[in-house]
Amino acid sequence: MKIAIYDPPMCCSSGLCGPTLDPALVKMNAAVQALKKKGVEAERFNLSQQIKEVMSDKTVAELIQKKSSKILPIKFLQFPLLQEEIKGPYHLKIATATFNKMFRRTS
Repeated sequence: MKIAIYDPPMCCSSGLCGPTLDPALVKMNAAVQALKKKGVEAERFNLSQQIKEVMSDKTVAELIQKKSSKILPIKFLQFPLLQEEIKGPYHLKIATATFNKMFRRTS
């Protein structure tokens, strides 16, 4: 199982820096770490720090060109799957439900 998360421009790779932390980013980071511990290949790409990696994904590049970087974050499970439902703000309910389904399948 492979998950790729394409984040909007942030000051650091995780977005967990500065005087105030976005609770959604804290939860997303914890979810990614939990997935990695379960053996899932999970990676986040920050537009401001990893533009080459972000733009090398044809689907992500097309979405950004059509709708601007405001479309971010975009989450992909293995290959583009459910991208229409989970692009935009961090939809933790959808992500959590998806992760829970994955845990049941891989356990």
